[in-house]
Amino acid sequence: MGWLRWPKRPTGGFTLVELTGWALSRLDERHRTMLVLRFYHDMRYAEIARLLDCTQTTARAAFFRAKQAFRRQLA
Repeated sequence: MGWLRWPKRPTGGFTLVELTGWALSRLDERHRTMLVLRFYHDMRYAEIARLLDCTQTTARAAFFRAKQAFRRQLA
């Protein structure tokens, strides 16, 4: 998403899809990856852990932190 030019902070007139894209573009790669794998690809924690070569507990914790970072972007 580096090719997209988003404002530092969207004001009015943006759709939910645009706001979601903006918030995702502001996250670091690991957080963005966790959210995309879990929500877009509908992967289970075990699958994410195997793909990222970590434990399920680590995958769950990383997902929790990614959600927090995403929420902060939208706040």
